[in-house]
Amino acid sequence: MLSNSGSLRARLAALFGIVLLVGGALVLFATSNFATQAADEAYDKLLASAALTAMENLSVKDKKIAFDLPYASLDTLSLSKNDRVTYRLKSESGGLLTGSDGLPEPNIKDMNNDYKAGKSHFFTAPYKGEDFRFIVLERRLVESGVQEKVWLQMGQSRLARTLLARDLTLKALVGIIALIILGLLFVWLAAGWSLRPLFKVENELLQRQPTDLKPLITQVPSEATHLVEAI
Repeated sequence: MLSNSGSLRARLAALFGIVLLVGGALVLFATSNFATQAADEAYDKLLASAALTAMENLSVKDKKIAFDLPYASLDTLSLSKNDRVTYRLKSESGGLLTGSDGLPEPNIKDMNNDYKAGKSHFFTAPYKGEDFRFIVLERRLVESGVQEKVWLQMGQSRLARTLLARDLTLKALVGIIALIILGLLFVWLAAGWSLRPLFKVENELLQRQPTDLKPLITQVPSEATHLVEAI
């Protein structure tokens, strides 16, 4: 008696299942990176808007740099309720003018390259045990006897960004799982349909007498022709 080595349909489904899982994992990895990038782009616009609004409030009074952080900047960033916001204003000669001391320093080379390209400089760095996204704006003051370069650095914690990226990734994961299930179902049904000619050959053989040696009349795909001829 021939030994049973398992279902061919199950083998095909398992093989394609592995392929789908590997492909799904790669797509999920790419989607996660894209979601993080999309979240950064969305919240970077809010951060840039808040910093630009604050920079417009910079002035010179009695030959001294005056700066009051406007509420409009905080309102812009308050859309992310659980995030923390910090800032500092530095001058070329006087150092820290106002804000939080001890903020992470930007990479000067990268910052200058962004400024030369006409872009705001963004960077991510840890601060007080939490990851922050920072923007650094540069402005040269030439008024009322003051000629000095100042930098405004404003940062926002990444909690809202992380939650948005996670939400986008989870939505993509649901779609990937659904596609994998549909793919496995399709492979299972397609494998069963492809094996139907062999089942017909089996039925035809079972209905014959042992002494009936007439050729089989069942039509089969070209891949199974040699098998039928051998039988």
